[in-house]
Amino acid sequence: MRRATSLARARHFRLGQARGLSQRTASSLVTGPYSIRTRALRATIPNVPHALRSLSAGAQDDAAPKAEILGVPYSQMSIGVPKETFALERRVSQTPESVKKLVDAGFTVKVESGAGALSEFSDAMYEAAGAQIVPADEAWRCAVVTHIRPPTPEEAAKVGDRTLCSMIWPAQNPDLVAQLEKQGATALAMDCIPRTLSRGQVLGLPPKNPQPRPGTRTAPPRTLSRGQAFDVLS
Repeated sequence: MRRATSLARARHFRLGQARGLSQRTASSLVTGPYSIRTRALRATIPNVPHALRSLSAGAQDDAAPKAEILGVPYSQMSIGVPKETFALERRVSQTPESVKKLVDAGFTVKVESGAGALSEFSDAMYEAAGAQIVPADEAWRCAVVTHIRPPTPEEAAKVGDRTLCSMIWPAQNPDLVAQLEKQGATALAMDCIPRTLSRGQVLGLPPKNPQPRPGTRTAPPRTLSRGQAFDVLS
């Protein structure tokens, strides 16, 4: 086998020189990736590169430590929906529709009794969506509490070191921010989240090229987005 390979290499080298190829090109016919030696090796041990790659990948998988998955499963997390206590506030942080989506994802949703009454969402509608109707204290003790208005100091104390999603208005409520920080709570200030492209955003933008009619006096455009109009009306 070795003698036949050597003779074949010499024959390929001579053929390359006879065709007018350079010595380097002729040598590549002997030792290159498409040489007779490489082809003979591949014929003897088929799929050598693929086998080596498979063995190398298997060794890396066995040697690499498996990363530990951090966090809490949805099935072990509870979301509280307490009632709004601010004067004339009729909104609620979760609707039956949003509650159903959370329940379908695996969360446990606890709604304070009567939380959606002023928004025309009955307790029966929340129960049909999969929520549990609970007293106020139990809703505030959930792992994640969703609210609309900034909580009062008493309500913020019930959050403890857990998570609160609500309006905070840090510049107007420095005492609330200091209280939540002292408790070790995680607060998501919904008023500080940048606006993203949404259906209501287009309503808050002036026209690109306003064309006033001849002879009319124009004033700077003032429009309200859907959320701003809701705040004004409520």
